[in-house]
Amino acid sequence: MSHLWLPDTPVWEIIVRSAVVYLFILLAFRFAGKRQVGQLTPFDLVVLLIISNAVQNAMMGRDASLGGGMVGALTILALNYIVVEIAFRFKKARR
Repeated sequence: MSHLWLPDTPVWEIIVRSAVVYLFILLAFRFAGKRQVGQLTPFDLVVLLIISNAVQNAMMGRDASLGGGMVGALTILALNYIVVEIAFRFKKARR
């Protein structure tokens, strides 16, 4: 039962992998010119969903535990919070 909750991959590795994937996707969509969800076309949304499925393995490695998934999700949520705060406080970051 512990294999269900405890990650096989070290927690720090899941955090680093999740952060790298988050930053990559953030920059990729920024350079693609999409700033807001309202600017996404249905095609862009499909591409985003396919990319998210493709990079899931890169984020988690061989780990398939609930704990590992939660660590990855919390990492992405924390990074998103930080990016939103930076964009809110600094006008240059908003652009």
